[in-house]
Amino acid sequence: MSFGFGFALPAILRGAAGYDPFNQSGPTLDLSFAGAVTDLSDPNGYTLTTDFIVPQYQIAAQYSIWENGAGLVPKNFSDIITFTRASSATYFDSAGVLQTATTNVPRFDYNPSTLAARGLLIEEARTNLWSYSDDFGNAAWSKGGATVSTDTTTAPTGTSIADSLIENSSTGQHRAFRTVSGTTNTNPYTVSFFAKANTRTRVYVGIVESPTFSRQGSAVFDLSAGTIVSVGSGSNGATGGSATITNVGNGWYRCTYTLTLGGTDTAIFSDINLVSTGTTISYTGDGTSGLYLFGAQLEAGAFPTSYIPTVASTVTRAADIASVNTVSPWYNATEGSLYTESQQLVAQTAVIFPRIVVVDNGSTTNALLHLWRTDTSRLYANGVSSGSSQYDLGVNGVTQTSVNKIASAFAANNFAASVNGGPVLTDLAGVVPSGLTTLRIGRSSGTDYLNGYIRRITYYPRRLSNTELQAITA
Repeated sequence: MSFGFGFALPAILRGAAGYDPFNQSGPTLDLSFAGAVTDLSDPNGYTLTTDFIVPQYQIAAQYSIWENGAGLVPKNFSDIITFTRASSATYFDSAGVLQTATTNVPRFDYNPSTLAARGLLIEEARTNLWSYSDDFGNAAWSKGGATVSTDTTTAPTGTSIADSLIENSSTGQHRAFRTVSGTTNTNPYTVSFFAKANTRTRVYVGIVESPTFSRQGSAVFDLSAGTIVSVGSGSNGATGGSATITNVGNGWYRCTYTLTLGGTDTAIFSDINLVSTGTTISYTGDGTSGLYLFGAQLEAGAFPTSYIPTVASTVTRAADIASVNTVSPWYNATEGSLYTESQQLVAQTAVIFPRIVVVDNGSTTNALLHLWRTDTSRLYANGVSSGSSQYDLGVNGVTQTSVNKIASAFAANNFAASVNGGPVLTDLAGVVPSGLTTLRIGRSSGTDYLNGYIRRITYYPRRLSNTELQAITA
């Protein structure tokens, strides 16, 4: 893999024939190395790399490298990274099929439309507030002007568990709907579901405060074009309406709508409607037309997360926790450089600070960070020593849902960073945080989850030059 400027990473050895790099026994740790580096300007001299796309996981002692790939052998993911998640969770595999990872198993996710690897998925905990998420025929789902035929076509899981929502011949709305009580309607909520065109090609989703039915918002999606037809920002005090539509392959799209109701009612009503033409949801049905539905979800949050299947009750997906739990022997406490490559699930507009990577001492008082400020789409590097910021170097207006690269370098009174090959930003005053013990992946020691994909983390035990920082992020 070449980054330009004439430097390249060491060759990657695949191991035995038939080796599956994305099972959980992929190539990782090897503490053998070729010897001390005599040329510290050699950019191949990293001492830690975790590449979740290739994959490649390596570690070495400070100022020691492999030359010409010497010493690289297949080892386990768990030799470097400790990963936990106290529940199962879903992801798309390399064939674009929706799968379930069991408790404490990491998710290496793929784009279900292009089948491109996206990396290690890290998400916060979320709860699907709708029971019977795969069964629209269940009595938990009320129907109006429509019927449901269950298990009529192949779902994104590759199994025939998707349902048909079919309009009757009445005049009015043709829909399936739910009410969830006990909600705090000052918070944002997100509805999501998978839909596929049949004889109807458009679908509507609404979120309404209940029981007053005052504050509300909605969106309409075109399942043939894969586009958002309309999206309401909210009415009567509801705010922040936003929608997404994502191609998940085989004619299926995941449609999402987010809204903050902002009222004092304690229930949310939401409906999924057939659309005749344009955005019309009230019409005289023909008794046969409809579309396919699968995987409905209502979650408290300002953006959608991965699908959480439910049956008779709500289900919580636990947070993904990943760490390199020791900085020995690869970390140099005096100077170093950190490179990360990542991608967020969705663009976020609230004032939050998702972490890409944090090297800390178990608290926020001493840390090296790559992170976002989402309301300004700022991607930046930050260093904190004894609770005081030492440098803050980054760029506003970065596209959160793109693959983004940032590299930062740190030495006493000599800090620098480059984002996506852009101009190098510098700060020539400050100290390097001390006492660091743990590298956290996609989160801080508390919350601040990335809610996205970690593609690569590489650490160099020296301060790369400004030219090198810019080159490796280009």
